[in-house]
Amino acid sequence: MSLETILDKKFEELDKPDINRPMHINDTDVIGNVRGFLTSIKEKDSDLHAHSVRTAITASELVRYKMEMLERPGVKYQKGTLIAGCLHDLGKIKLGSELLKKDSFTEQDYIEMRKHVEYSWQMVSDIFPFAAEIIITHHLFQEKPYPLELPQPKIDLPMHVRYMARVCGKFLAIADQHDSLLYRVNERTGNKKLSDEEVKKELKEKICNLKEARIRPETIDSFYELGILGTREWS
Repeated sequence: MSLETILDKKFEELDKPDINRPMHINDTDVIGNVRGFLTSIKEKDSDLHAHSVRTAITASELVRYKMEMLERPGVKYQKGTLIAGCLHDLGKIKLGSELLKKDSFTEQDYIEMRKHVEYSWQMVSDIFPFAAEIIITHHLFQEKPYPLELPQPKIDLPMHVRYMARVCGKFLAIADQHDSLLYRVNERTGNKKLSDEEVKKELKEKICNLKEARIRPETIDSFYELGILGTREWS
């Protein structure tokens, strides 16, 4: 089963009544628009496309687990996170291909790379306002967070929805960092693939030590025990 097929099935699972409200998803053809954006990502970089889809599925499952623990309905938040995960790196299509292929960055490279988050937000905020708010916050949960000044939403969202975007952004951050650690091989990893245990250790160091994240190490362990994090068969 291809990544695209797995993603389609995930959207089908979340295709419930009353979740396409403008405060969450302002669009009548959600899957069609997401597919269009994903095609642009794939044309730019096939590895980036695979990372985006894997991250989206993982992040939505983390949000589902969170909402089940809270005993609150959360389909709309899962779907918003699924969309945000697919498109969180969309802005990278505006960056040079050489930059995306680099294993190590100069300070100027970092400055240029960080622009992708706001580019992504700009490209989707009119269509997917809730997903856009998730995207703009997901790099805040790291040692050097960005962007430090968040843009004003183009479509006004209720306060509780913006709060949930921040919560979903945290789980997107975990999924994003997990996938990057698990699948990227470069100088920083010693040019070898990290094991699940090595990835788990790094995730705990990166996420659990941040006061803003409020994620305990045992929570990361639970995600592995549930099979949400860790090596998976994607095809």
